[in-house]
Amino acid sequence: MSVNRKYDRAAIVVIVLVIVAYAAFQPKFRLRSDMPAEFLDESSSMPAKKRAAEEKIAMAYWRCAVNQIQWTYGYGHRLPDDPPAEFVVNLPEFDPEASDAATRDRYWRRLQRSGVVPAEHLG
Repeated sequence: MSVNRKYDRAAIVVIVLVIVAYAAFQPKFRLRSDMPAEFLDESSSMPAKKRAAEEKIAMAYWRCAVNQIQWTYGYGHRLPDDPPAEFVVNLPEFDPEASDAATRDRYWRRLQRSGVVPAEHLG
């Protein structure tokens, strides 16, 4: 076996190891399990009953972001404009309004603004 072949094999092994290491250490953002205050629109003009229901919906969307969405996007990457299919709340205790397109879009926009990047929501 020639010396050049040994270097070729060593170079291939090094390249593969670098690629694997790069893929393994790509930073992912980690959302805290506690929902940031700005994720919920606490409008003072909202009746107390409606506010309580809105808080439950916001918590459900935040849990969805923590449990599903955060594992898809790398730290500092921009979230897509449209919410992905897995960003949805379909729980029987919620009104159909909780999972309609307008509510889903509203919470997706809040997730985009709330800090996929800012450190205060990352843990």
